[in-house]
Amino acid sequence: MERKEQCKKIWKNVFKDEEKYIEWYFKNIYKDENLLTYEISNEVVGMLNENSYKIKNNKELEEVKYLLAAGVLPLYREQGILKDIMIRNLKKAYVEKLEFQYLSPIDKNIYTRFGYEFISDLYEYEILLDSLKDFKKYENIIQIEKLEDINEELLHKISIFYNNNLEFYNLKIHKNKNNIKDSLKEIFFEDGEIYLTFNKDGEITGYMPLEKHSENLFIKEFLFSNKNSFNSLMWILYGYRNYYKNVKIICGTFDNLEDYFKSVNSIKKIVKNKMQLRIVNLLKAFKRININENESLVIQVKDENINENNGIYKICKDKIERCRLNPDIKISIGNLAQLIYGYRSLLELKKEGKLDIIKNEKLLVDIFIKKYNYFNQDF
Repeated sequence: MERKEQCKKIWKNVFKDEEKYIEWYFKNIYKDENLLTYEISNEVVGMLNENSYKIKNNKELEEVKYLLAAGVLPLYREQGILKDIMIRNLKKAYVEKLEFQYLSPIDKNIYTRFGYEFISDLYEYEILLDSLKDFKKYENIIQIEKLEDINEELLHKISIFYNNNLEFYNLKIHKNKNNIKDSLKEIFFEDGEIYLTFNKDGEITGYMPLEKHSENLFIKEFLFSNKNSFNSLMWILYGYRNYYKNVKIICGTFDNLEDYFKSVNSIKKIVKNKMQLRIVNLLKAFKRININENESLVIQVKDENINENNGIYKICKDKIERCRLNPDIKISIGNLAQLIYGYRSLLELKKEGKLDIIKNEKLLVDIFIKKYNYFNQDF
């Protein structure tokens, strides 16, 4: 059995995805060079897939890896196989000088031992369709049901809108036309459809992929740029009220959909932990710390898996170096990621007992502030 087919076997044994989706993934997304495996007697018994993306961190683009489908066949579990794969992957990423890697965990505890911690959330809303009766159509709307109806110009417009709409987030995926096309392929494969809203100048102002499940509508990504586009997309959903009771909407934590409603009695909101991130290249990550000209910060970092990251670092505006000074703060590599990329504030981690503050607490509080990150992807 060839390597690709052996990996399909692991996917089918380990994960809950339908077989048709697995076949779609291996046909459209899978690349053999993006695979790490563990083999016994020429049989692949464990695997890890990684796909490359451009992440926009403030205004800088950085290539990073999204890890997925890390699994081991049931017969070979509890033998350290997953640990072997994860450590090999980290060593490979360190050699490649990647700033970080990220993944969407089934269970966060699987990956915290390798230095991964949550870095972003998503909101999941459940809204009764009958409650949308007051929303009106203010902008032009088109419905797209197959990829063939999207030309290169429209694909370009969608990518521009997508990236511009996420500009206010700290960390986010920067999608080019190929990334957008892959996402649309998945949506249409799942028998979904796309709704786009346009302003009077012909610019896209709203993006809503819609799936029709047996009992409810589902929107896995919901982007809009203003109140008119939001109202217009709600108006579309209201048209389904005779066939479905409610809609589930996934959106970023910058978007508080309840603020657009007169009453929230028909809305349920859940915060869903989405992505875990792991710093690989510590010096690149340190450059994200915003520090003034006349300030300096001394951080002691503990990394259980990449020994080269362990140590005490002095961070100035234009210089980062190892030192033997007494640290201002002691912290693990995972919790450091939460600080640097803004998922947790210093005081939150202090309250949880996730760090030791030795001195300069006021400076640390001022430097490490909370920010919004956006990750919403399946592959």
